[in-house]
Amino acid sequence: MSEARRRIDLLDGWRSLAVLLMLPWHLLWDLQSYGLVPDGTTTLPWVTYWRYVIVWSFLLVAGISCRFSKSSGKRALRLLVIAMGITVVGYVIGTPIWFGILHLQSCCLMLYTLLESKVEKIRPWPGLVLALVLFFLCDHFITPLRVETPWFIPLGFRTRAFYSADYYPLLPWMFLFWAGVFLGELIKPCRESLAAVRLPAWVTWPGRHALLLYILHQPLFMLVLQLVM
Repeated sequence: MSEARRRIDLLDGWRSLAVLLMLPWHLLWDLQSYGLVPDGTTTLPWVTYWRYVIVWSFLLVAGISCRFSKSSGKRALRLLVIAMGITVVGYVIGTPIWFGILHLQSCCLMLYTLLESKVEKIRPWPGLVLALVLFFLCDHFITPLRVETPWFIPLGFRTRAFYSADYYPLLPWMFLFWAGVFLGELIKPCRESLAAVRLPAWVTWPGRHALLLYILHQPLFMLVLQLVM
């Protein structure tokens, strides 16, 4: 079976939806940064929920995909290299990204690679419920906390002076990834049926090239804004 046939179009389509929602959200963030829309626009409730849909989609699909992939370790290393490159570029241009979505996904993939044999012993329904419960508990109790040391920023414990243009720490966000892992285990018996559903190439293309689009879209947005201002 070819690589194209091994892929599940429904997952690529879901990822495509997340990409297409991400592009205008980041454009809105850029417009706010350049003062073209009022400050606080990206923290409006409906815009916040919009962001949550994007992040939930990316993390759940990433977790599900692990159950259908044998190269999680390689993908983790590739994402980590790209994430660190983005951190360096962000620091140079004055828009720091200390632990963004790619840092999170690379760490989650590494943890999955290390713990895969143990995770397989957990029944998927209890695992899914536990992961979601832990996400909401950590989001409620840990996200508002502030600490004095920056060493725990990747875990979700921020200092009061901390700023990152993109910040998705392990707590609570890794639990959405694990929810995706257990969800993937639940739907794994249906893999052949899911793979039989074919979607048009224009629907799946953004999802299959999500990483490339993620890397390129912000520099392009900023270039256009610089040219028109």
